[in-house]
Order: sequence, then structure tokens, then C-alpha cells
Amino acid sequence: MKIITILKNHKWAVILAFLAGLIIVFPQLYFRSDDSYQGIDMPLTGAEHFYWGRIQEVRDGHAFLGNVWLAEYKDRPYIQPPLGEIITAFPGKIFGLGINDTIVLSRIIFPSLIFLSVYGLVYLLVKKKYVALIAPLGLLLTDNVFSRPFILNLLKGDIVPYQSLGYARPVIPQISSLLFFSSLLFLWLFLIRERKIFGIISGILLGMSFYVFFYTWSLIYAFMGIFGLFLLFRKDWADLRKILLVAAVSLLVAIPYFLNTLQSMQYPEYFESAGRMGLIESHKPTQALLIPAVFLVFLVIFPRAWKKRYVFCAALLASPLIALNQQIITGKVLINDHYHWYYSKPLSLIFMTIIFFYLLEKITSSGFFKKLAAGTIISAFILNGITTSFIDYFYTLGQDYDSIVYRQKYGPVLGWLDKNAKKEEVVLANGNFSVLIPIYTSLNAYDSKWVNQYLVPRQELVERMFLKYRLQGVKPDDASKIFLTGERGFVSWKIFGEYYRQKFGEWENAPDEAFYPLIEYYRALYNIPVQALFQRFSIKYAVWDMKKEPEWALDKYPFLKETYEDKENKIKVYLFNLGS
Repeated sequence: MKIITILKNHKWAVILAFLAGLIIVFPQLYFRSDDSYQGIDMPLTGAEHFYWGRIQEVRDGHAFLGNVWLAEYKDRPYIQPPLGEIITAFPGKIFGLGINDTIVLSRIIFPSLIFLSVYGLVYLLVKKKYVALIAPLGLLLTDNVFSRPFILNLLKGDIVPYQSLGYARPVIPQISSLLFFSSLLFLWLFLIRERKIFGIISGILLGMSFYVFFYTWSLIYAFMGIFGLFLLFRKDWADLRKILLVAAVSLLVAIPYFLNTLQSMQYPEYFESAGRMGLIESHKPTQALLIPAVFLVFLVIFPRAWKKRYVFCAALLASPLIALNQQIITGKVLINDHYHWYYSKPLSLIFMTIIFFYLLEKITSSGFFKKLAAGTIISAFILNGITTSFIDYFYTLGQDYDSIVYRQKYGPVLGWLDKNAKKEEVVLANGNFSVLIPIYTSLNAYDSKWVNQYLVPRQELVERMFLKYRLQGVKPDDASKIFLTGERGFVSWKIFGEYYRQKFGEWENAPDEAFYPLIEYYRALYNIPVQALFQRFSIKYAVWDMKKEPEWALDKYPFLKETYEDKENKIKVYLFNLGS
């Protein structure tokens, strides 16, 4: 009964949370009405297929995500933790949904839960419902507007969306943000309500974040460190013990994570993999303008009479500044942009809302005016979310027809493979098709865009890449031209991952010296027959898109037997015949 009473008292939070989820999911559902649709859903944000593949891998029974794309290495320790994908896959499993509808459900459920978590946190901090409603609505539906590129383009008269609604993407930021704000919500409840269960829940949620996203737990620990130091200075032993309890519970929950990390470090390619994921050495401070500006305004404007709330909020705003610049001491940087997009910016939006209405109340005591302002902002945020969904949908289709609409042509072929091939068999295909294989079938790709994000030796990444060039007909003498100029960025990403982009700004900025060994290795291995490479990578099927890769000419290889053809789309599937 108490839960029902709470829901009634905060019914607008529930309504707006659900509405935000519907707005976010709209483009994916609307795309299904497109005449081209053949079962391959439309991604709404960058790198979504990375998470779709991981979610489907969980559904296929490989919950630890040792390697999603390859048949090999599935029993290795994970580099990127799997809990977010497990949580996302769970509702779909309950309702017997396929991968597409599982993603649809995640776009509704998890943004709605993020809304309620942020609403609860803000409401408990400021005790004003309209402020608590506006903060999460702005977070979910206007994150694209509060971006410097968007604002600069708008000043030029360009209304093309800078990015889609970021919280449409599964796992990161959906699950990571949910754990972040939920953990903070229960921590604050623990501090003000004196019930140990709230602290235990906060610690469990924080511990769970170890299995989702490094940036979530590292930022909360930075926050608790700052807050804890203040409590120590004030000799507030009661609240300090509460912080330590939350930390202790979280570390107990995280023990298997640390054991997995120790196990990962036993592999010789561990540190190489860390580099591919963007870990570089640097002591350079990170320039940040938004969060320091909001932090300073908060310190100046808000009264010390807030006491515990004041310190809690100040520590929360200060924590990104510490996390963004920890490399000054540690000398290690791991893609600091993630702190900005997923935490600094959301916290800034939340506290900008709090500050705005705090100042508004200083200016006027008129309840009507405050309600009018709140209603106007809520309406504007909803309108922006709806507009962004429509504009992003049509803009993306217009700009990216090849990768969204053309991808539909692969639907029938993927369906045939899933029906006729045995589970876990390996399929060779072009890059666009390979990304879809683990998502829409129970099969594995011979290679894929994100293979380098796992514990895979560099030599194997290189050899798998070489097969692509062999099929393209790249001769030994052409390797230098291809690797150093023609596909420099592609090669840099495939072999070195994020390392050189984080170190020098772009993948293409990798030094020439990094490519010379690859060129020599390609020349040395060129005499290995293509058939031997098929055997080395256990390739069972090869998919030939004759429009995209006419140079592959798979029909010339006697060890391949044509077994399926989509004449309309000019796609053939070949079976590797070991007897040939």
C-alpha cells in the first residue's frame, strides 16, 4: 500500500518517465514501417551494434562475454564486464522476445527507470516536485541540445541534429547511468533516514557497477572520497561510518571482478588489449569548462544553510574534476571523454536546473509564475525530444542510406544461415554483414569491427585482416600503398584500436613505424593459400555480396561450393568443402 501511495503522490514522474521512454524508442519502431524493412532494425546511436551483439551473446548462453564475435576465446576472462548486457537481455528472455524487441523494451524500461532515479534524488535534495520532474526530462530528452557543437551549429542557422538522444543506447549509458543515480539515491537516503538497508542497497548497486562500466564506480568513489574527507575534517563519525559501510559492501560485491582482472593479467596480450581500448600514458590535465563553471556557480549561490545537502552536492559536482585529472598523478588515461558525456554533462544539466529554479524563487514568490515557468520548460523539453526523434530519423536515413537501408538486403541471407547452419559455426563476410552475424544468428564471424576489444593476440588480428586483403586481390607490392595511405585509418583501428586515436587525435595519425612490420608480414605470408587461411580460422560459410565486393570472386575457388543465392540482391553463400 505504501508503494501505491508513493506512486499516486508522484504520478507525474511515472507518466513523464514512460513518455520519455516512448519518445526515445519511436525511431526504431517507426522504421519498421519502411518499405525496405526486412527484419534488421535501425540503430539510433553510435556503436549500438557492439552492444546488440553482446546482448545476443548472453542470450546464446555465453554470459561472460569472453569473446562475442569469434568462435575462439569465449572461455577467456572478460575485458569489458557483462552485467549490463545480462540485465538488458533479461526482460526479453522473460517475455520470449527476439533481439530486436529486446532492444525496443530496453529503450522504454531503462530510460524510464533512470528518470525515476534522478527524480527521486533531486526531489529528496530540493523537496520540489517540478524541479525533480524537469531535471531527468532534460537529461533524457535534451542532452543533444546542451552540447557545444549543437549550439555553434544553431548559431550558424544549421538545425541538423548534432547527435540523437543518447539514452537510446543500450547498456552504456542506460544501465551504467541507472546504477550511478540509483546508488547515489540510496546513499542519500541512508544519510538522511538512518536505515542501514539503504546503505546496503547503495553498496550493492555500486558493487554491481564494477561489472558494467569503469567510469561509474570510479566516479562514485571519487565523490565518496571527497565527501568522506569533509566528514573526517568535521569529525562527523556517524556519516563517515555510513560512507565506509557503502564502500565495504560494494567491494565485497566486486570481489569476482577483481579476480577476473587478475586472471586477465596473466595473458600476455592483456596490456596490449588495454592499449587497444584506449589506455595511454599521459600527465596532461584535461580541459573542462562546463562542470567547473556549474561547480563555481553552485558554491557562490547556494547557502551554507543547506548543510549536509550543500556538502553532498558540492562533492558530487567536484568529483568529475578529480576523475578527469587523475592522470596528473597516475600517468594513465582511459578515454576521459566518457566522464564528460556520461557524468559531467548530466550532472551539470541536473544542477543547472536546480540553480535556475533556486534563483527564480529568489526573484519571485508567485506560485503561478513558477508553475508557468516549469510547465513551459517541461513542454519545451518534450517537444525537443519528439522533434529530435523525427529529425534524427529522417536525417540519418538521408545521410546513411547505405548502412541502414542497404543492410536490409542481408535479412533473408541471415535468416537462411540461422536456419541451415549449425550453432557456433563460422561465417566469413564483409564488414557490414559480419557485424550482424552474432546479432541475428547463433553463428560467429571470422572477423568483425570490434574483435580488437577482447583478449585476442595482435598476430591473430593481423592475420584475420590479411584474409580480407587477399580476397580483394591486394598483391605484396601493393601492401605499402594500402596500409600507409589508402586504408591507414582502418588498419590503425583494426590492429591498434583506440590507442593512436587517443594518443594523437585520429587513427590516421599513427606513426609510419607502426605499419612497417605489418607490411613486411603481409608480404611474408602472401604465399599461404587462401584455402589454408579458411582452415586456420575454421570458416564454414562465406557470404559474397557481389555489389559491394566484386573483386572477391569467390566462385573461382574450387574449395567453395555455392549453396544459396539471393538473385535480387546479388548475394551468394558458399560452403567450405574440406574435401576439395
